[in-house]
Amino acid sequence: MPIYQRGPGTTPAFVPALVWNEVPSGTVNGTNATFTIAYTPYSSASIAVIVNGSTMKNPDDYSISTTTITFVTAPPTGSTILVNYQRQ
Repeated sequence: MPIYQRGPGTTPAFVPALVWNEVPSGTVNGTNATFTIAYTPYSSASIAVIVNGSTMKNPDDYSISTTTITFVTAPPTGSTILVNYQRQ
């Protein structure tokens, strides 16, 4: 659900909610490349996918469709995956 905040004057300004360090659902076993986040990002430009401390690049390293992140190469077993994004 979007968060609205009163901006300058009388017009409310849209402020998307921020999600930080979400661990997506999915098995990190070296073969699974598909993971799911809780909310749909506001835009594909509003998401940062981090694997073992390295920020991944879209579309070189992953793609996203609604709440599904699909990696080009499955993260290695034991990897830490974190996702930061503005949600709708």
